[in-house]
Amino acid sequence: LSVILRILIIVMLLFAFGSTQAQPLKEYYGCKARHHHYFSKAAPLSPAELLEITTSNERSDTIDILHYSLNLDFTNFSQAMISGNCEISIKSKMDNVNSISLDLLDLNIDSVEAQGVTLDYNYDGNFLRVNFESPLSMDDELTLTIHYNGHPTPAASGFGGLVFQGSIAYNLGIGLGETPYNYGRGWFPCFDSFVERSTFEFNIISNGNKRAYCVGTFTGQDSLANGSVLRHYEMNQEIPTYLAGIAVGNYESWQTTHTGAFGEVPLEILALPNNLSTVVNSFQYLDDSVDALEKWWGAYPWERVGYVMTGNGAMEHPTNVAYPLFLADDGPVPVHNEVMSHELGHHWWGDLVTLTGPENMWIKEGPAEYSSHLFYEHVFGKSEFNRVVMENLLLVLEEAHLDDGAYLALSPMLYEQTYGTHTYQKGALVIHNLRGYLGDSLFVVGMRSVLETFAYGSMDAVQFRDQLTTATGVDLNPFFDAWIFAPGYAAYEIESMVSTSQGANFEVELSVQQKLLAATIFHTQVPMTVTFVDDNFNFYKDKMVLSGEFSNHNFILPFEPSVVFLNEDYELNLAVTGSNKTVTETGQAGIAYGGMAVKVLEIVDSAFLRVEEYRVAPDPSPINVYDAKFSKNHYFRVAGVVKDGFLAKGTIFYDGKNEEDIDYDLVSVTEDSLVLLYRPSPSEDWYEYPSYEVKILGLNTDGYGAIFIEPLQLGEYTLANAVVPPTANEDVLLEKNQWTIFPNPASKEFVIEGTFPFNGISQITLYDIQGKKVLQETIKVKDNHFTKTINTQGLPNGVYLLKIVDSEMKFQSDKPQMITIEHH
Repeated sequence: LSVILRILIIVMLLFAFGSTQAQPLKEYYGCKARHHHYFSKAAPLSPAELLEITTSNERSDTIDILHYSLNLDFTNFSQAMISGNCEISIKSKMDNVNSISLDLLDLNIDSVEAQGVTLDYNYDGNFLRVNFESPLSMDDELTLTIHYNGHPTPAASGFGGLVFQGSIAYNLGIGLGETPYNYGRGWFPCFDSFVERSTFEFNIISNGNKRAYCVGTFTGQDSLANGSVLRHYEMNQEIPTYLAGIAVGNYESWQTTHTGAFGEVPLEILALPNNLSTVVNSFQYLDDSVDALEKWWGAYPWERVGYVMTGNGAMEHPTNVAYPLFLADDGPVPVHNEVMSHELGHHWWGDLVTLTGPENMWIKEGPAEYSSHLFYEHVFGKSEFNRVVMENLLLVLEEAHLDDGAYLALSPMLYEQTYGTHTYQKGALVIHNLRGYLGDSLFVVGMRSVLETFAYGSMDAVQFRDQLTTATGVDLNPFFDAWIFAPGYAAYEIESMVSTSQGANFEVELSVQQKLLAATIFHTQVPMTVTFVDDNFNFYKDKMVLSGEFSNHNFILPFEPSVVFLNEDYELNLAVTGSNKTVTETGQAGIAYGGMAVKVLEIVDSAFLRVEEYRVAPDPSPINVYDAKFSKNHYFRVAGVVKDGFLAKGTIFYDGKNEEDIDYDLVSVTEDSLVLLYRPSPSEDWYEYPSYEVKILGLNTDGYGAIFIEPLQLGEYTLANAVVPPTANEDVLLEKNQWTIFPNPASKEFVIEGTFPFNGISQITLYDIQGKKVLQETIKVKDNHFTKTINTQGLPNGVYLLKIVDSEMKFQSDKPQMITIEHH
């Protein structure tokens, strides 16, 4: 089916049935859209490459690189060449050190010297091994000078290395898709690892109409005889080599000073003259971003906040972020704001504190991406923050395992998935959950303590966990075991709620079941907010701690609750999404993230509705007359408080076009056997809902369509694939019941008459629109036939569901009936 035809069909359906879209379109924001290029995967490491990376880190146990002085000439723009030298000051950390092995990628070595003595070296295009004139002893210091030139080699993915692009040159310190990822070696000899930190000096010659801008402090500029300029920068805070940044071009500088909670912070934006005003306008929330992140992470740790416009990016070089112009040329739009605040977040997470290796990349990318969420909370308020958090959750649940090939633990991460959707988006998801576990105050205490403890150093996941535990007094082993060291997600469902009067109050017992999506362990010590609502729309919130698959909890409430639900304020990212709303008029209810659109058709007063989509398999059915194949991936819950005169319909769009789509397991071959199953509560069995329509969009093999539910009852719904038996007018097998209700609508009473496959005593149950049992009576079946008269005098007007189950609970009516009661 063509895309245009499919769109036309959907539009016609929306006009015919009313607008059904309840959930806003998901935006692919921040790093997901522009930055980490999850599609630029590195190849899996060979044993030799793994050993090489391990050995690279171990060099820092032998030699400490104290300082780099980069003295480079950038005047040969037409040939994209650099030339000059790198002075490297080192200190031996043991006795009898004879040589040093430096990373340098495909540049030409002119000579190597130390204190005026020319040294022997070997260079293979990747490693430069320099032999010392005499062995170094413990604490001996030496300064090497490597003279080199050539054309820098950028990363094949297009992200990484020193690039000459038009009238500018700039570097990105990470090479996506490369082994190793660190890419300082793309323009100077170094220990290219996450753990080695050094101070830097930059002395850069460029043509007179171009100037160099580097990380650190600008210390001056000299005019040279040939019309070129020599500019000087010093970075006196220790940084890893991948964070050393440079940009050369005809830049103009916009500068101001931000006054925040911790004092003044200089701000600088660098752009080409014809772009500067547009770029500055796009950065109008930069002050707010600094305030937002200082609130959570503490005082800004560098001398200035700086962004330089480049052709690609973005890369968190401290004080001089390489930032792609195409993100800053359209005003303060969401994608720009999110990347701007993400890169600023790196100045704490990644720049101030680095990880020990790529297997823990989430340590810097998770908090940095969450920084963009915190920006929204600070600038646009809690509701916008919740939107960003929920859309990130949806993105992770729907795409992370597809983008990265499996459901993955965050640590240790597979090398080839280092810069994937798990690292960034699930990393942010998990940091939000950490905040939910600790609460805001302890979250600030814990995260700032980590930053202070490991400032200008590196850490792994275990060190992160232990420092958080020490600082907060909260044992975070269960959190890290579930969210960091194991894959998957948890969802929680209220299995039952029993209320008992206790004088003026009510004792309420909840039974909660934990369900798992691709997780290997049940989560423990999970703090969960629970919300109770009564028939008068009174709310009561409390907390409980959940551990294991099943748990029971008791509460004392000032009222008898009608409905209960969890995680209303999105404090935790779980494998269940949803929201709630009080509605007072007909039309679209506008309930987001529940996976089902609700349209109110009739309403007398007010109604409270909560719609949820569980991204886990529904409970199996012990009584399954259709031998239905249940969805493996999701089901829905509609809960709330509704009054007499309320009528609504629901719409679920199913999607199984491709193998990765959520309903592919049900409609990959044909949609003809798609059915909608229902249960009033988790304590009851599923049965086919009596009033729904499957609307196939296009061909019945396209795997896409809508299910219209009218009237919509409170309860749970799931999709299934089943062969439905023939209708009552055809040849019906004995085990498939036939029964009728008359009159319908009914006023004083109605009669149920039909066949049932079990003789003896069976049970008939009537449910109201809230899914509550309002009537239960027995029927006597003889010769597989029965007749029963039901008095309706005590029942309010409304639509009810009626089903029959045999006395041994082995068989139920295959499809319940609906009865409308209208008292005259």
